Amino acid sequence: WVDHYGEYEVANRRTGERAEVSFTQCGWFSRGWHEVSATISDARGKAVYKVEGRWNEQLTYYKVRDGPSSAKVIWTKDTTPASGPWGVAFKGFSRHGQEVNELTELRQHTLPASDSRWRPDCRALGRLNYRKAGRAKHTLEERQREERRMREARNDPWVPRHFALVPSASPGVVDDWLFTNKYWEEREARLASADVSDPVTPTVSDFSGLSKAGTTYEAEE
Repeated sequence: WVDHYGEYEVANRRTGERAEVSFTQCGWFSRGWHEVSATISDARGKAVYKVEGRWNEQLTYYKVRDGPSSAKVIWTKDTTPASGPWGVAFKGFSRHGQEVNELTELRQHTLPASDSRWRPDCRALGRLNYRKAGRAKHTLEERQREERRMREARNDPWVPRHFALVPSASPGVVDDWLFTNKYWEEREARLASADVSDPVTPTVSDFSGLSKAGTTYEAEE
């Protein structure tokens, strides 16, 4: 049983646009469970878009000036049952869940070593080897605890690979985690070394273009 709840903010430090996201805490009789909403504002702080729905079913969005009646669906959960071992290992598992957990041939060339899809317990679970999955999970967690103890003993804090801690641009917030783009650079290098192309994945050059183009909204009255 999982209850994702709380509020957080996603900010574009380059353009000043922000999204305030709120996950509703589950109440009595499952009231509000899985509900999520977001308000997307421009650089002036004016609300432009609203996103609403359930993160495990469907999300819709609409322009604030047009109201909820103009809402359009932007994502719907794929309810097609998972196939093969995944359909047997996880009762009620959808095709979407299978796709984001499967270690396909392409992903073997693109995923970083830290991606959870490489975890031996997940791989064993996907092969229906529950006993091996349990042992692998225990071993991994013990290694994580041991590494944490060793780091604390030598005063060596963990430094994230793909995010950098920078002074916050938000009032009342001490720090912000800024994406470094190293993930995409390393991903491109892995694809190049494996001589594999992935037309779906954005490249570093795509992100560089965004920094110049910025974002344009329609004129608001």
